[in-house]
Amino acid sequence: AMKAVIINDPEKRKELVEYSFGQKQIVDASHLIVLCRLDELHLDDVQDYMDDISRIRGVVLDQLEGYKNLIASSILTKEIEVQEEWMEKQIYIALGNLLTSAAAMQIDACPMEGFLSHEYDRILGLKALGLASVLVVPVGYRSEEDPYAKIAKVRKSVADFIVKI
Repeated sequence: AMKAVIINDPEKRKELVEYSFGQKQIVDASHLIVLCRLDELHLDDVQDYMDDISRIRGVVLDQLEGYKNLIASSILTKEIEVQEEWMEKQIYIALGNLLTSAAAMQIDACPMEGFLSHEYDRILGLKALGLASVLVVPVGYRSEEDPYAKIAKVRKSVADFIVKI
């Protein structure tokens, strides 16, 4: 229910800065990833997922019919806003993996919600691709001149963060 769009075109990236509240990492980062949900979710998308499971795991498609029907009845029957919210939550799960993987490779990543998604969608032609932007993630190595690179990070203590029941 999602795609990662990598923006290599420097002119497009310059154009996107205006719709990113002037955040310069849009052009400065070595890579710019826009995480997108599907514009609309259809039964064909669920079937594509079943086809992937069948191919990768060697499972006969008929054996996946119950799983396909469960997904279809639990997601496709909901209002479009609920479907969009579900797809967006899937993107945040993928974001966690992206950030962890980047950190393990000592690569910096800066997830951003501070952008105008409808303008990104327009500039990048995402609607024609059946996509809608959800998150922007500039990726690369931070500049030595970054004023935030060397100051202490402010994080809650474990005692303030963990609740034991």
